[in-house]
Amino acid sequence: MLQFIHQQLVHETKTTRRVLAAVPDDNSGYRPDPKSMTALELVQHIAFSDLFFIGGAVAGKLEAPTDRSFLEAFSTPSKVVAEYETRSA
Repeated sequence: MLQFIHQQLVHETKTTRRVLAAVPDDNSGYRPDPKSMTALELVQHIAFSDLFFIGGAVAGKLEAPTDRSFLEAFSTPSKVVAEYETRSA
């Protein structure tokens, strides 16, 4: 069972990485509607939510960061993708 779950996670993280990498850095400010997230905000949300839930499953508890200033270091989709690749490897 664990091997099956591991294979699924490997497959899903590869797919997520491809989706995140499809957002060009020069278009990261795109917002289809004033109420929508920008492309960068959405990339950050998808990547770090994924890592949050995987980390919580491994740790046996979910602890959301109260300080979201760490997102400032990931100012482009390509920086988010690089961090996602590092943390999901």
